[in-house]
Amino acid sequence: MSREIVAWVHQMRREEKPEEVFDALLRKSGQEKEMLRVLDIACMCVNQNPMKRPVIQQVVD
Repeated sequence: MSREIVAWVHQMRREEKPEEVFDALLRKSGQEKEMLRVLDIACMCVNQNPMKRPVIQQVVD
């Protein structure tokens, strides 16, 4: 079954299972907090409303 990745990631976050987005080998890497932060930023960057997307400088900061 095919899924649209952005919708699936948002669903995992809504269901409070964001770790499911990451490869199993990465989940216990000791970088979970950082990976979740990157996921949060990525989700902001693909917001359906372009006005709510961060500019690149905000992403870098």
